[in-house]
Amino acid sequence: MQPNIILLVIDSLRFDHVGFGNHAPSLTPVLDRIAEQGYSFTQAITQGPYTRAAMSSLMSSTYASMYGGEKRLSLDRPVIQEMLRPAGYSTLGVSTNLYLSTPFGWSRGFDYFNDCRPEDVYRKNYKLRVMSKMYKRFGRTIGWPKSMSAEYAFGSAVNHLGRTQPPFFMWIHLMDAHWPYSHQRFSWDEDWLGNQAYDQKILHRLLSDEPEFSSEEFEEIYSGYKTAVRYVDGQLEDFIGRLQRLCLLDNTWLFITADHGEEFFEHGRFLHTGIPYDNLIRVPLIIRPADNHELSKNKIFNNQVGLMDLVPTFLDLAGSGVPHNVNLYGTSLLPFFEGRPESVTREIITESPSRSMYAVRKDGWKLIWDIDNDIQMLFNLVDDPDEQDNLINVHFPIADNLKTILDKHWKNTAPSSAEQEEGAIDQMLIDRLRELGYVE
Repeated sequence: MQPNIILLVIDSLRFDHVGFGNHAPSLTPVLDRIAEQGYSFTQAITQGPYTRAAMSSLMSSTYASMYGGEKRLSLDRPVIQEMLRPAGYSTLGVSTNLYLSTPFGWSRGFDYFNDCRPEDVYRKNYKLRVMSKMYKRFGRTIGWPKSMSAEYAFGSAVNHLGRTQPPFFMWIHLMDAHWPYSHQRFSWDEDWLGNQAYDQKILHRLLSDEPEFSSEEFEEIYSGYKTAVRYVDGQLEDFIGRLQRLCLLDNTWLFITADHGEEFFEHGRFLHTGIPYDNLIRVPLIIRPADNHELSKNKIFNNQVGLMDLVPTFLDLAGSGVPHNVNLYGTSLLPFFEGRPESVTREIITESPSRSMYAVRKDGWKLIWDIDNDIQMLFNLVDDPDEQDNLINVHFPIADNLKTILDKHWKNTAPSSAEQEEGAIDQMLIDRLRELGYVE
């Protein structure tokens, strides 16, 4: 029987802030329990240090720089939801990230897609509109969420799963651990509105090349992130409980990961501005297999894998194979779950096309290449996991070997097609993207 597949992507979730990533005390007891009972990868690398580069690669097993770039989801770029439909799968998508919404092409291939735009939620909620009119009479204005919460996204997912015939593929994308970190909702609460105003006030400082914050301000920002991670973890427990009540867990695989991590001044910056350091590209990858799957002896894997390996994995689980005339660049993880982990160490490449930056990890080393500024950085990830000591002028043979890999990759991808146009999007969407730090 073909299994159901759920892909849960938690935007901006750092690997080292999940319990098995050695963050103590753990912020994620639910994720930790899933990792303990299922499979987990400690060296999972995303193919982009920001959302659009990461997700265009994750959902297609191709690189972001291909098919005209990552600004829009190209009609020519293969995506997993379209690959699974001929195999009999229903396809459902719930995305709270506005860059991964219908105006940017992300509804393509889904039988049901909810891009969770706050204005749509408001328009459909009669009670909310009535309350808003009532409060206006007293001079109080409703505050809108920057993006819809995990509670809303999971609710939308469960509502449609209950009406969906298996097998199904569902992708859920959550924004709660993304800036501004505070719990997003429609609210008239004055303290909450004040916090929203403060978040927007400091956003330009967070995006600065040289941000300056007091230790108190830093702790407040960082505390907000950790609270957001705890919130998502709690909502995940409720989601799994609802899947159980729908009798879906026996034949459903749940893959949990992040599109990228987040920076908290480790290299002088905040948020995720595109430089592919490990605190942005090393992400959690946790798999809860279907209850009818017999776990292999090994459950924790230290092998280096890429998120572009997920699409081939999903196709293998579905038993459908790679569609004709589709080239995938990832490698299926199914052998790991069958007790046949790969023994060969693979290099993993990450792209930051908007900054013309590329990175490759191999054999405990990592090279970051800034093409536009002709800057290279070489790090020994075993001795220097925080990437503080640039060894580019010390280990020339290693640097040359990694540079050769990146040079070949760059020649085969980035120059191959013209950069895509952004396309027309409405002003309200632009404003919301600006509030999230995406648009300056």
